[in-house]
Amino acid sequence: MNIFGLIPILDQLVELDVSTTLYTLTTDETGYATQPLNLVAIGGQSTTYQIRAVFEGVGFKTSSLTVKDPYGRDYPVCTTMQWDFKPSQNMVTLTVEAPKTDVTSSTSDEETTVTQDDESTTATVPPPKTPEQIQQEAEQNGWLQIRRRFHYYAFGKTGSFVQA
Repeated sequence: MNIFGLIPILDQLVELDVSTTLYTLTTDETGYATQPLNLVAIGGQSTTYQIRAVFEGVGFKTSSLTVKDPYGRDYPVCTTMQWDFKPSQNMVTLTVEAPKTDVTSSTSDEETTVTQDDESTTATVPPPKTPEQIQQEAEQNGWLQIRRRFHYYAFGKTGSFVQA
C-alpha cells in the first residue's frame, strides 16, 4: 500500500499526450509512471502546453444473465462489465513563462555583453553617447565629413566658398 492506503498498479501502460507529442509509459513498483519533459517558452513568448494522461484500465470482467429461449438456446438478457481498475484520464494546462531579460548600462566604453542562464538573460550595454560624442567618433573614423559652405552678397554679386 502507498501513503494513501491504495495498492499500486504495477507494470501498466499510461499514455501521456503533451501538445501533440505522445509518450507511452509503464507504471513502476510504486504505481507511478514518470516522464521528464523539457517545456520551453517558444520565441521568447509565454507558451501554453496541454498535458493529458490516459489510463485504459485493467482487468475487466463480464458477467451475463442468460435464460433459455423456446428452442432451448441460451439467450443473454443482461450483461455487466466490471473493472478491477477503471479507465481514467486527467488533463492539465501548463504555461511556461519567457525568461526574464535585464538590460544594464556599464560605466566604461566596453562592447555589449549578453549572459544567459536557465532563469534569465542579462545584457550589458555601454552607456549612451551624446550627439556630440557620436559626431566626434564618426568624424574620427572617416564616416562623416562636415564642410561648411558660406554664401555672400557683395556689390551686387553673389558667391559662395567651401571651407576645407
